[in-house]
Amino acid sequence: MSHNFNKFIFKICLCISVYCLYSCNSDIALLEESLTLAGDNRHELEKVLRHFQDSPDKLYAAKYLIRNMSSHGSKECPRIDSVKSYIVHKYEMDKGSRADTISKYILSEWRKEIELTSKIESDLTNISAEYLIDNIDFAFEVWEKTPWKGYYSLEEFCEWILPYRIDNEPLQNWRREYYSIYRPVLDSLYSGDDIIKAADALSRYLGEHSGFKLDMSYGWMPHFGAEFLKDHRIGTCRDITDHAVYVFRSLGFPVATDKYLTSPVHPSNHSWNVLLNTDGRIIPFSYTDGTDNGVALSNDDLRMKGKVYRMTYPSNRDCFAGRFHRDVTSDYFGHNNYEVEYAGVDKDVILCLGVFSGRKYVPVDILSVKSSKLAEANDIEPNVIYHPVSLSGIKITPAGYPFIVQNGKVRTFTPDIGKMKEARLTRKFPLHLYMKRNIRAMTGGRIVGAMNKDFSDGVTVYTIEDSIRKALNFYSPVMDGKVRYLRVLPPEGICAEVGEIECYYKGEKVPIKSICEYVPRVKEEDPLNSGTADEEGSHSPDIAIDNEWYTYFRSVYKNGGLEIDFGKPVRMDNILFVPRNDDNFIHPGDSYELFYQAGVKGWISLGVKVASSDSLTYDVPENALLLLKDLSRGKEEQVFYMREGLQVFNKDGDR
Repeated sequence: MSHNFNKFIFKICLCISVYCLYSCNSDIALLEESLTLAGDNRHELEKVLRHFQDSPDKLYAAKYLIRNMSSHGSKECPRIDSVKSYIVHKYEMDKGSRADTISKYILSEWRKEIELTSKIESDLTNISAEYLIDNIDFAFEVWEKTPWKGYYSLEEFCEWILPYRIDNEPLQNWRREYYSIYRPVLDSLYSGDDIIKAADALSRYLGEHSGFKLDMSYGWMPHFGAEFLKDHRIGTCRDITDHAVYVFRSLGFPVATDKYLTSPVHPSNHSWNVLLNTDGRIIPFSYTDGTDNGVALSNDDLRMKGKVYRMTYPSNRDCFAGRFHRDVTSDYFGHNNYEVEYAGVDKDVILCLGVFSGRKYVPVDILSVKSSKLAEANDIEPNVIYHPVSLSGIKITPAGYPFIVQNGKVRTFTPDIGKMKEARLTRKFPLHLYMKRNIRAMTGGRIVGAMNKDFSDGVTVYTIEDSIRKALNFYSPVMDGKVRYLRVLPPEGICAEVGEIECYYKGEKVPIKSICEYVPRVKEEDPLNSGTADEEGSHSPDIAIDNEWYTYFRSVYKNGGLEIDFGKPVRMDNILFVPRNDDNFIHPGDSYELFYQAGVKGWISLGVKVASSDSLTYDVPENALLLLKDLSRGKEEQVFYMREGLQVFNKDGDR
């Protein structure tokens, strides 16, 4: 037994030795390849290696940066500066006046110019020894002072702290400048040695003071870079995470950026930051998170992700998300693999894992082919609806039936058209947690009627006691006679939000002469007592009677509301109240078409219907994946299936 054990240990040691030898030789080859590709700039890189030849850790770091430098560079085009200048003027200098002078057409032409004429200025051929030496020296200088240094390896330092760039942004010496700005801030917030508490304090500070202006219009731009984001916090979630990386890495925090290519829920991508904790676990965070912009082990933004990728400095040619990414889905959902069925595909196409997002299939990973009918999906989020799809050039087509992993088992949505069941549909898009909160915000509110304009004789004609759960809500007012005025008031302490309000008597709509905002008497000790309109125009009272469910009135003041004047005393026996909502409920009068997914045949229509109420009824195949389209309005729609008579969508917050 001892002899066998010794043989076992010997084999392990031999494997480790071979691996280390291969890894070492591979690193040497990559280093030499980078030095060769540097051309005339080779002497600058060799100068860096000579500079650190007596400092083993820094020499290792220098080699790490140089051997992984291939394909890194800045995206350059003269028009990029024009767009940046436009953005700055639009948001910060003249408060939008210049924005009106540049048409969408011109901005579109600038975008085309950047996409067609921009070039990558290679770091290998342009970076200076001085720049690289300073980046390495200062990164180590800060790292040596951190109280958590001992918990991390040199390799982790190189991956999470050392890199001088994020993606294709301008090459700038940002590290010292960011340190000089944010080191005093961190010192004033926290002085202990707990990395989570320190990161939490800094993240909350950034959330409170950064003033980041989220604008999705410029996601096509190259990364803005450290200098721009230092002075102008504008852009998408990508730019928020870039800024956080500069801040945190400059102070010696191991922070990176994770992302998904497209959401299984929304037709968009998303990025967030992650901190590598001292125990090896990652902690997701975002300093602009509206609910909690701090850092804690319990952090979970409850977004469905499907597949997650981390932005890296080393190249990874096999990663589906791009060469400077790494699949880290297992950090969130553990390692897993599942066999899934697919239909035969041609040799010149790629079999992919896809999601149906934004009215189309979007591939998010490669499926490993096991046989002519079976493939393997690796490291995926459970309870997400996926589709096997084939990718040929830019053409994406279904390559089998959709599936979902539930309780560790694969469920394939193979529709049985021989077994049709009645389905009652109430929405075409999932009802998310934030929208549930919006819809229910007026629960506890009151509708008050009066004959006198000052409401000295006001009487509550209806109290919204039951939690609001849908768009169309008909209330029977408690009235003995007539009223001329109505007030719609929120629960105590919040702003009123009203999507639509209409009054009826014996089935006829009661005409409204005028509508205005009711402003409550403000207490002297609380002179502002105001809310904030979520979007331009949402404070306009007329929005509550514009016959559009998506728009909504929001009172400027807490406890404020709507005041309606009918112009004369009127009777009413029914009040229609539509809360703030996303207009994805079934809308009476709209035309809808329902589809089921039939594998490689695609989507098969189950017919067009005009809604006469706030629900639709269809006969659907058993075990079918469905998609409902509103042919009259809107763009948001998502796949779903029926379970116990209810629609089940991919939905954020279900985990």
